[in-house]
Amino acid sequence: MINTKSALIKLIPKKLLLIVPFLIILNCSGIIGQIAEAAVIKIESSSLTIPKEEVIKLIKTQGTKNPYYFQGLSYKVANIDKDDDFEIVAKIDGGVHVGYFFIFDKNSQGKYSLVAEKDWKVEKWDLEYWHDLNGGNKAYEMTTRAGGSGMDIFYGHVWYLKDSKFVEAWIGTLKERTAFQDILGLKIGGYQINSDDLRLYAWTTKYATKISTNKPLAKPTTIVSIFKFNGVKYVLQSQDTCGHSN
Repeated sequence: MINTKSALIKLIPKKLLLIVPFLIILNCSGIIGQIAEAAVIKIESSSLTIPKEEVIKLIKTQGTKNPYYFQGLSYKVANIDKDDDFEIVAKIDGGVHVGYFFIFDKNSQGKYSLVAEKDWKVEKWDLEYWHDLNGGNKAYEMTTRAGGSGMDIFYGHVWYLKDSKFVEAWIGTLKERTAFQDILGLKIGGYQINSDDLRLYAWTTKYATKISTNKPLAKPTTIVSIFKFNGVKYVLQSQDTCGHSN
C-alpha cells in the first residue's frame, strides 16, 4: 500500500529554503561577545539563458571602460531584485588585481540597460544566497581583490539592487598584506550578519612581522565593530579595540 504522506513529501522541492545558523564567539582579553544566528535564503537558479555574444554586445555598447578583455568574461542570469524580471550579472577577470563587474537590468522598454559598472576584480560571488533586508531587498555578498606593488587586499561587500540602482550597503577588509622595508603588515578579518536585527558584526586583527627574522614587531590587536542597517546602508554603531596577551 502506498504511503500517501511519504509520496507528498517527495514532491516538495528540497531547495526552496535554507537556513544556516552561525554562532561565532569572540574572545578578546577575557571579553566574550556572542553573535546570534544569521539566516540566508536560497533561491533557485534561472532556466533563462542568454548567449555570451549578447552579453559581450551589451558591455561593448554600454560599458565605459573599453576595450575589455572578454576572454575573462563570465556571467549569470538571476532575479536579484524584487521585480519579476531577470537581471544579467557579469564579471571580467583581467589579471591578479584587474577586473570589472556589471549589472544589466530590464528597462521600461523591456531591454537590458547597464545599471552598475565597477572596476572590481571579483574573487568570489554567489547569487544563490541572499539576506532579506528591510523592505524585502535581497542583499548579496561578494569578495573582490585589489592591490599593486607590495600590496594585496581582499574586500568583502554586501550589496543589493533597488529600483534599478546598485547600492553597496557595506564594505570591509577581509585580508590585507603589505611588504615594505623588511616589514610584513597583515590584517585578517571577517564579518557576519545577524538576521534577528540585521546588525553586521565585523572584526579585524592586525599583525606586524620583521621579514628577515620572521619575528613579530608588536603584539597583535583586534578591532571589533558593530554596524546597524539604517534602511539603506550599514552605519557604524560601536567599535572596540582589544589587545592580546601573547
